[in-house]
Amino acid sequence: MARRDSLADSKLTADTKSERNQERPGKAKTTTTPTASWRNTFISLRHRDYLLFWLGMLGIMAGMQMQMLARSYLVYDITNSPAILGIVAAGSAVPMLGFSLFGGAFADRFDRRRIIQAGQASFALLALAVAIVIVTDRVTWVYLLIAAVIQGIAFSFMMPARQSIIPQLVPREQITNAMALSSAAMSAMTLTAPAFAGLLYAFAGPETVYFIISGLGFGAIVFTSLISLAGTDRARRKRGSVIKDVGAGLAYIKSNNIVLVLLIIGLATSVLAQPFRMLMPLFIVDVYELGPRAMGLLVSAMGGASLFGALFVASISNWRRGMLLLI
Repeated sequence: MARRDSLADSKLTADTKSERNQERPGKAKTTTTPTASWRNTFISLRHRDYLLFWLGMLGIMAGMQMQMLARSYLVYDITNSPAILGIVAAGSAVPMLGFSLFGGAFADRFDRRRIIQAGQASFALLALAVAIVIVTDRVTWVYLLIAAVIQGIAFSFMMPARQSIIPQLVPREQITNAMALSSAAMSAMTLTAPAFAGLLYAFAGPETVYFIISGLGFGAIVFTSLISLAGTDRARRKRGSVIKDVGAGLAYIKSNNIVLVLLIIGLATSVLAQPFRMLMPLFIVDVYELGPRAMGLLVSAMGGASLFGALFVASISNWRRGMLLLI
């Protein structure tokens, strides 16, 4: 009797060990999930059209970061006026805020790739015009203000088209990853482009910076022209009144508390936090008594944390995000 109990206990112990061994592969699989996620961080770049779009955007982002540094430093160098520096900075921000709703309505009606190319062309041509004005020694803050206003209008149409074209370039399950990689491209350029622009400005002058910015814009046009949407862009276009769509968009924002709160947060950040970068020449020149090289390095220092955050979002595209990403 005791021997039978002993055999039963031995069998029970063996069965328990067997069940534990069967559970181990599941645990191992769970622990390797983050590694697999990091391997999939750049999965959207495997799609040819998105890769071309991303490379074109990379050029525009690099040019934009270089221009923000060169323009603000040049305006303050010419005028030595904080007020005029703020006016020129608002020259691009106000049109972008005012025309963005119309830009979204246009993106629903017209070829998004063409809208993006038009914005890239205006960016390249404006940079070329500013470079020529500097070379001919005719540059004034008024020219820079006019260029900023035109660019702000162009970007208010290009940016909604740029965001809304992404679902046409990648599968549905990779849209979050593609959006995050777009943000990572901007963060990477914030990390590198200002430092490069500061060095160029110090050793070769602002005209060289603007010529390179123009070249980046024309290069972006080439990459974007190679994108093939295979007729999907034409199939989804809307018809009707642009004004009605803008009104419907405003009504939706008013009725949806989540969208309204997110809009207020974004607006508050843009108005209260980001303008310090436009006013940075005041601190660099008047407080620290340094030049464009120091300003470039200081601006680039801001890009590291934002780049890490964007890559983190890209790597967790299959997780439940919620408040984690908002924080």
